[in-house]
Amino acid sequence: MHHTKAVRGVSPVAGLDRRNLPAAHVWTQSVSAVAPSAAMATTPVLVLGAAGDAAVWSVVVAAVLALLVADCVGQFARRMAAPGSLYSFTARGLGAVPGLLCAAALLVGYAFLAMAALVGCAAYGRSASVRAGWPVLPERLVVGLLVTAAAVVIAGCLVRGVRVSSRVALAFEAVSIMSVSCVLAGVPGGGAAQGNDGGVAAGTALALTAFIGFESAAALGAETRRPFRVVPAVMRGTVLGVAGLYVFATIALTRGGGPAWNRDGFAAYGFSGAWPSALLDAGLASSFFACALASGTALVRLLFCLGREAVGPRRLGAAHPRHRTPHVAVLAAMPVVAGVPCLLLAAGLSAWEVFGAVTGLFTFGHMTAYLLVCLAAPVFLRRIGELTLRPVLAAAVAVPGLAVAAVTYAQSSAPGADPRMPGIFGLLAVAGLALLAGPAVLRPARVRAVGSYDETTAADVLGAAPGRRLGA
Repeated sequence: MHHTKAVRGVSPVAGLDRRNLPAAHVWTQSVSAVAPSAAMATTPVLVLGAAGDAAVWSVVVAAVLALLVADCVGQFARRMAAPGSLYSFTARGLGAVPGLLCAAALLVGYAFLAMAALVGCAAYGRSASVRAGWPVLPERLVVGLLVTAAAVVIAGCLVRGVRVSSRVALAFEAVSIMSVSCVLAGVPGGGAAQGNDGGVAAGTALALTAFIGFESAAALGAETRRPFRVVPAVMRGTVLGVAGLYVFATIALTRGGGPAWNRDGFAAYGFSGAWPSALLDAGLASSFFACALASGTALVRLLFCLGREAVGPRRLGAAHPRHRTPHVAVLAAMPVVAGVPCLLLAAGLSAWEVFGAVTGLFTFGHMTAYLLVCLAAPVFLRRIGELTLRPVLAAAVAVPGLAVAAVTYAQSSAPGADPRMPGIFGLLAVAGLALLAGPAVLRPARVRAVGSYDETTAADVLGAAPGRRLGA
């Protein structure tokens, strides 16, 4: 049967800089959100402690699971470009209510990921300055001031546009990867790593957290040139690339005896003297800054999408007339992202206690969103008549794998892993769902707008005029 669809006069995401972003900026977004340098120096330590001799295999299994998630997300990204990313994809596959639940989970995921990155940037920045011989000032005061300053800089970059923010993120991440790789490559041998031999499952749950953020490239789909080819390739390539870095880091730390993590940071990796440790801390601070910038980019586009659909406040859907960015969403989000960690610091928590708390929340937020979008992929493909065996198998493995990883993570010794954390996340997600679903229930017309994505307009089609119809 031949279907026709009227070409829109205006795209649902009008106001953004549509279809103009080079692929390099999308790569920077995805890689920076993962924060590979920070993950290289932190996650393998935790995986070694949980899995012992199975640490490398744990990283490999986590990479396979992340690739399966990337494949499920890619099924949507090859067919639509949506600033709402996983939220819009889930809504198209499972419907409005599961989609809004995914939106609530993603809001928690990206907001608390940005908070964790800001705190990590500030804490490691302070640590680097202390190791380099600068005066020692009260931790909570310095971290709070650095969190605030970093948030202001990030807000400015986000308002100016993706091109500016991605250049800044790329510079920070490049410095970070070089410094961390140099330090890890020089780890002196120290015998076999000591671990608890908790097995591959325990290590995989921890290693999977190091891949969180790769999907954020999808949030830039509407602004990307050739998004249906670029975005899926970026997500898959990011997972493969950082997996190689994590395997390298895990092997290096295994050779070095597996330094231990504590609330004050990570051990000096077997070196004497302050400068190697200061270099490592500076690299980690740079990586966390780039991560905060990238996660903020995805967060404000999700808010923009919710505002444009009138599921959230309509003002969030406004775009800057000059920079073509969701500037209102930036101004709404960044004070919260900076304010929550500062309030926790003011309440007496240390920087690492704050880091641990927000890490647990963003982990469960992302795992929930991943699980929902993996469920949605085969349903969506069946609905449009393009279902094949591959996405069915990917979802069949990824969904239970993510569920097991979430349960295992809650019972682990990782920062933020606490049996109470799933309950706290659940309360936040339910509250978010209620706030988002309320307007949609009261006004059914808004339900039809849930899950919007960029669509071809008359101006995009040579010689087209409003009302012209094209075969779909």
